[in-house]
Amino acid sequence: PPERAPPRRTSLRTSAFAARVLVEGNTGQIQSSWPDADPVRSGGLSAKDAAMTMVINGVGVSVVLLPKIMADCGVILGILICVVCAKACHECGIMICGACFAAETLTGRKCSSYEDMVTAVAGPMWCRVLVISKNVAMMGFVIVYAQLLIDSFATFLSEESRKDGQVLLHLRFGLVFPIFGVLGMVTDLKQLSPFMSIGIVACFLKCWVIMAGGVWLTEEIKACPPEDLSILGNTNCRKYSLMPTVDHHELPELIGKNLAIILFSLAILSTVPSVRSQLEEPAQMHKVLSHSFIIIITLDLIIMILGYIGFGGTASTIPANENAIVGLTEWFPMLALTGSMSMIVNIMVSYPLFFFCVMQVFESSGNTVLHQPLEIPNIIFRLLLVLFLLSVGASLPYVGEMIGLMSSIFACCNNILFPVLFHMMSRGKTSTVPRHPRMRMVKYVGSTVLGIVVMIFGFKGSLQKLLAKMDAARETPVTVS
Repeated sequence: PPERAPPRRTSLRTSAFAARVLVEGNTGQIQSSWPDADPVRSGGLSAKDAAMTMVINGVGVSVVLLPKIMADCGVILGILICVVCAKACHECGIMICGACFAAETLTGRKCSSYEDMVTAVAGPMWCRVLVISKNVAMMGFVIVYAQLLIDSFATFLSEESRKDGQVLLHLRFGLVFPIFGVLGMVTDLKQLSPFMSIGIVACFLKCWVIMAGGVWLTEEIKACPPEDLSILGNTNCRKYSLMPTVDHHELPELIGKNLAIILFSLAILSTVPSVRSQLEEPAQMHKVLSHSFIIIITLDLIIMILGYIGFGGTASTIPANENAIVGLTEWFPMLALTGSMSMIVNIMVSYPLFFFCVMQVFESSGNTVLHQPLEIPNIIFRLLLVLFLLSVGASLPYVGEMIGLMSSIFACCNNILFPVLFHMMSRGKTSTVPRHPRMRMVKYVGSTVLGIVVMIFGFKGSLQKLLAKMDAARETPVTVS
């Protein structure tokens, strides 16, 4: 009888591979030391496992901001922003696949990373630009993670302590700094592989808390009577709006900022070449992208809508950086604590991956003792880098605005503008003519216009909000974290 293939360990295998894909996608270096996560040994990664890997990497910490987006933009525009951003990222992912195929045609070898593709179709200079852009984004993620971790720890304190700036500084440098310092010493991600399944459970538990809290809030916050629907800032009842609640002259910046936040949560395209190279059939990557983006955007929309149903217009006044989980503290303390614990676990599993990516690039740039992992100068450098990032975060403790600023520049370049540029370069190098030239041009132009809108108005809107919050913080003795 024919020999049967061994059964797949889908959940553990996919979670380990998800960590590997995230690292390879952000460092451009193949993690050959991860035999347990190597799908090639069992014939390649299936399309189902690949789609699950993309979903795991795509459901990020920014989901806690989704109810706030719909509260600001209204139901129609909130949904439209999510769908348009997801469709643009999906098209740009397909462009990356096409550029990877062109790179393989030009070099005669498998394209295993974003950097491999860029080097082949655009040259080493563009590869250096990509590496700089990706690693600045990684450091920005660390700043955001630190603030979210502080917000999560603060939910275990009294309301008065949560508003005390000195207490929050003690949390930042007395608790978060030691945690990030220790986790920042990871030099082999095989150490984290056993914990990836726990991180995935925590990630989806966090999503469930927001959805369940939104449903249960409908029993706690009564709907506004018709005569109160026009009163902005009324937090005593639920009110809904189909359209944005801001003045028309503020609308471009509002749309740009929230597009940037959505793009932050969908910024997984740097992992596409790595996933594609591990597929049993690389041609299935288009289907993998379609399925994974449908799952991610469906989950995001459910969280956004259920959170908005519960909070209504009061989502605009959710405390602690528009964090929906912290916003549940007033009504459901135990549920909020569950969500905060899941956020803490999620961040503690995810943070080492991003910090490892930054250190991998730094350590590969030289041969001195400073570049040798866990030598004394290297340890001091790691701790100083963590301390520097936490200090920057202490000056700018506003999660939504920080995400908007970083995403409007770096995530926009890495996930929209660069894929369009490199796909066009790859077609020029291989003299390939698109099957439908007009449709291809529409996709180029549409993606580029969206990227420019995010870059200009997302940066402007986030910067304006950030400066306004900093001014408000200086005028009051209470520091809002």
